[in-house]
Amino acid sequence: MSFLCTHCGACCNETLVQINLTFGDIARISKHLKKSIKDLFDEEIIDFNPFLDPETGNYDVELGLNKPCLLRENNKCKVYCARPLNCRLFPYWIIGKFGNETKEMFSDDYKGVANMTLNDKDILKYKEYAMEIGKILLKESKYTDLVVDKIKAELSWDPGGIDAGPFLENKQLEEKRLLAVKEMIKSADLKELKKRVAEEILTKDWQINLSEEI
Repeated sequence: MSFLCTHCGACCNETLVQINLTFGDIARISKHLKKSIKDLFDEEIIDFNPFLDPETGNYDVELGLNKPCLLRENNKCKVYCARPLNCRLFPYWIIGKFGNETKEMFSDDYKGVANMTLNDKDILKYKEYAMEIGKILLKESKYTDLVVDKIKAELSWDPGGIDAGPFLENKQLEEKRLLAVKEMIKSADLKELKKRVAEEILTKDWQINLSEEI
């Protein structure tokens, strides 16, 4: 049996696994939900969030989904056909890279990964899939980062990397540290930054043909 999502919600709810967003992701979610980008921020579906670099122990501030994900409803993704590119890649890029060693990288909470068996054909298929989605993600991320960095510079607001000390192996302590870093970000006035980001997203057509199957 190849990978089959069981809707266990592990990747949607795990707060330590952050999901960064491109402008394209945000535009597609906005269109699917028929909500403005401002609404997505105001309803705390998306935000500027801390993303940990395990090598340095520092957090970088990027656009991301709030976790646990508020787009999960009745144990399923309510924006599945407009889901973010990073969600489309999970766990396919890991399967494509690590093959049958993939299961060792996850706890049993990830039911779909824990129960799968793979053959060479599956691994090749998932690797090709990850490469195609990865090309779109790379293109959108490059533009997103460029524009966000420009806006931050113009507003004289640069959170940079937040030094949070060494990476902690203890999950509960790491969750507490993540919450503390989020509070630091929330204390900043990001209203103008979010407004400018929303305006920038609306100046470009991000409606790439991403079907439900991918």
